[in-house]
Amino acid sequence: MRAVDHGLAVPGRSGEEPGCPFARALRRRAFKRTAQREAVWDVLCRTEEHLTPEALLEEAATRGHSLSIATVYRTLKLFRQSGIVRRLEFGDGQSRYERLGDSESHLHLVCERCGQAFDVKDPEVIRRYRELAAAYAFVLRRQSTCLYGVCDSCARKATIHGKGDRHA
Repeated sequence: MRAVDHGLAVPGRSGEEPGCPFARALRRRAFKRTAQREAVWDVLCRTEEHLTPEALLEEAATRGHSLSIATVYRTLKLFRQSGIVRRLEFGDGQSRYERLGDSESHLHLVCERCGQAFDVKDPEVIRRYRELAAAYAFVLRRQSTCLYGVCDSCARKATIHGKGDRHA
């Protein structure tokens, strides 16, 4: 799991800014700030992975947080309703979650073999989505696009094992 710092305040860090998405959601929805909610937010802020609730629970445990899977699900639902987390469906029957930034639009490339998803932030593609919406007098509020195929790593493994890619 890749740890990252997105420049957003993470609960528990000193100097948390009142303008961070977590703090804004607290004010907007008036939900109570709990250690469990802060733990879930902490994990979401420190990874670029698209986490299942189970993977989020595991990562929280490695960081010393004690949570139940029910708490993770309830917290993710609350965060979705507050607009700070998005649920992703990549067609494999598992829901994954990612933290939303203030104006973060991107696509996902999803490997059909290993399930890994890659974020693609391409301003030109996002601009084209907005143009299409405008051409149809459609008010675009959000977008979610997944492109499915085989990642480079899986394609190389298939080549090494002589199993060429039938989908290419």
